[in-house]
Amino acid sequence: MLIMISKLITLFFLCFLLVLCYSDTIIRPRGVPLSMISLYPTEGTFTCFDGSLSIPFDQINDDYCDCEMDGSDEPGTSACPNGSFYCNNVGHKSMFIPSSQVNDGICDCCDGSDEYARQDVVCGNNCLELGQAAREEEARKIAMFKEGSKLRTELCFKGKQIKREKQLRLLELVKEQTEAENMKNEKEELKLKVEKMEKEALDVYKEFEDQKRKEKEEEERIKNEEEAMKYFKQADKNSDGVIDKNEIKMIDPFDQNQDNIISEEEIKTVFGEEEKLSFETFLSTSWEYIKQIFAARESLINNTLMKLLTEETYYDNEEEEEQDEDKDDAQQLETESERDSNTEDDSKPKYDEETKNIIEAANSARSEYDNAVRNLRDVQREIKQIEETLNKDYGKDDEFAYLVGECYEYANREYIYKLCPFDQVSQRPKDGGIETRLGTWGYWINDKYELMLFENGQNCWNGPQRQTHVKLNCNLQTEIVAASEPSRCEYLLEFNTPAACSWKESRDTGTDYHDEL
Repeated sequence: MLIMISKLITLFFLCFLLVLCYSDTIIRPRGVPLSMISLYPTEGTFTCFDGSLSIPFDQINDDYCDCEMDGSDEPGTSACPNGSFYCNNVGHKSMFIPSSQVNDGICDCCDGSDEYARQDVVCGNNCLELGQAAREEEARKIAMFKEGSKLRTELCFKGKQIKREKQLRLLELVKEQTEAENMKNEKEELKLKVEKMEKEALDVYKEFEDQKRKEKEEEERIKNEEEAMKYFKQADKNSDGVIDKNEIKMIDPFDQNQDNIISEEEIKTVFGEEEKLSFETFLSTSWEYIKQIFAARESLINNTLMKLLTEETYYDNEEEEEQDEDKDDAQQLETESERDSNTEDDSKPKYDEETKNIIEAANSARSEYDNAVRNLRDVQREIKQIEETLNKDYGKDDEFAYLVGECYEYANREYIYKLCPFDQVSQRPKDGGIETRLGTWGYWINDKYELMLFENGQNCWNGPQRQTHVKLNCNLQTEIVAASEPSRCEYLLEFNTPAACSWKESRDTGTDYHDEL
């Protein structure tokens, strides 16, 4: 197939060569293409393309620039710096070069026509060889483009199928969302109902516990006041209902530093700014401090008495001693058991079976409600993801939809680049390290679907946010083929995909490949 196309191209250019040979019989200035001969009349005058000047025809290519603005009077010389020279390049592609390259000692045209006045430069003519190679490369590209276009058609079908599946799934999810919302509302209603029963049942126990707590607090208050009154009366030596500083001096426990003198400082710790203490003042301001003093005093006395008793007591009967120890141990264990039992009773109230069942039902209702909420959130999250996916532009015929959810990597000497189309681009060092986000999906640069922009990447050090352009090329394989950083914090990836092979568009625009060759 390629050989046949190559032969047809060669035949076409041989015919084109004969046409050019015939056209050379027409007089035209050097450096002017055949299509522009009418602008250079051999009779009359020549007018600069910009209309600024008209000159005789014999001043065309006279190595003097008359048309200074456009250089149109010197197409075959280097006299005008802004002019252009046309290379025929028969057998290859014709082209224009700047007039400044005419007769500069460098062969720019493959037919050597740009160095016509240089006797010291031998250019030769290799247009046929270059044309043959170019035509073969052109034929290869055409064949590849056609094959890629077939793959693109398949990808378009696949892309539309993916979108249909997403749309169907979205319809299912909308139904599931309605069901999930109803289930959540139902479970919430049940939860509120059972929680109300639970609260009513627990309020009974709470009221009972509050009553017990208040009774206990009242008992402790009365006990505390009785104990305070006991010590108050001991301090009130003259029984006049108040304690003065002289009476405090008569109470030994207030001698904190044990120097047999109750100082003014020690008295002040009890009286503060008061001169006398009534029982009410004593109870509210001084009792807690005094209680600690007397408690410490009694502890000291008890320890002293215990030490004296221990030294005077002597047991002759070892068996009786062991029995007493066993008895004490048993009493201690019984006391600890009672204390633990009371502690357990106080910390964990015991509920009746009906209340236990209500609490268990409430816990179950809360659990079911939480599950219903999670299920609804999962459905809503999937709906949002699908809607975001469907709202993205996957090309005129959804040809790029097959790239969704796929990722591709490319490694150069330093980094590994990762491209997830329509999602994000990242980079990580080959020798290990933290991955850097080079941008998230933004949009297509133009409606030709040739260039993607990934924006709002991580900030460069003391610089802007990173962004990445992804240039799409027609190829039979889907892969990254190159990565670069053209400017600081801006990256470029070359990405091959058959989805970029639009044979119909290339024929309609005439900008890519020509089927007639």
